[in-house]
Amino acid sequence: MISPKNSSKETIKLALLLPCLTLSLCANTSWASVTSSYSEGSISNTMGNSTPHNNSITYTNKVIDTNSLELETVTFSSTPAPYILVSAKAYNRYGETMAQADGTMSYSIDISGPASTWIPVGFGGRYWLFGQDLAAQTIDEVQTASKVGFSVGGETGFSYDCGNHLCTSNTRHTGRSDIWLNETLISYDSFAGTFGGVTEILTDASGHATQMVYMDALSRSHAFGSILTFYAGAFIDPEFYIDPTWLALNPGATLSLPLGVGNAITPAAVPVPAALWLLGSGLLGLTSLTHKRKELLCSQKRCL
Repeated sequence: MISPKNSSKETIKLALLLPCLTLSLCANTSWASVTSSYSEGSISNTMGNSTPHNNSITYTNKVIDTNSLELETVTFSSTPAPYILVSAKAYNRYGETMAQADGTMSYSIDISGPASTWIPVGFGGRYWLFGQDLAAQTIDEVQTASKVGFSVGGETGFSYDCGNHLCTSNTRHTGRSDIWLNETLISYDSFAGTFGGVTEILTDASGHATQMVYMDALSRSHAFGSILTFYAGAFIDPEFYIDPTWLALNPGATLSLPLGVGNAITPAAVPVPAALWLLGSGLLGLTSLTHKRKELLCSQKRCL
């Protein structure tokens, strides 16, 4: 069983890529929730919480001997910024081994405003996928996979899935919602980007509405007879706000989350497992990348 521990103090700096999300326009969020729901956990390991927590919690599973290693970590944060960070590392000198880490989180957002009215709620956030040879094959001794997913209301969302040296993404929306992705290829081993969109939520006759937010992250590292340690990981982090233009015409409307769940993207420093901080430092070069390498990969049908 994976056991909890405090998140490592090792950090990486991530640029705040989304406009508006830290501005006063998005400050129409209360901490009191009419209907409160929160859950976090893992598909493959027995762990998680059904209530928010003040500090990020990392669950770790480690199996090691002279010739092999399996290391899996899952980090959950509910405040001040809700996020999931998962990582998996593996090697096996004489055979094969696989490490997999996954996490899921769900919580409610509650809207109060005019009765029987469609209220536009904006959202945005960041995601990060990384792993050895994630987008192209350079080493025969490893297969990695990394995935993130997000949805609000179950009908509006996206998934980004990397596996078998190929990365694909898809979005889904309704006639009353929209969503978009902005992605950057950092290297063959890493993708990072932002997402954003808007969904209209219908209040009832009393002027209230509730929607559920779902997000998940998965990483898997499968090593074949190598002394090298191979890695994979994923990160996702959302935020919500009532559309500022609509709110200016309806100043009494509010958006609230369960007590103890933050509503912000991560600050400049994001806690990550100590073993991954060198890998994460690649994000520091995010803004200096050109698109030529990505166009080359896509022309070779290695990414979408």
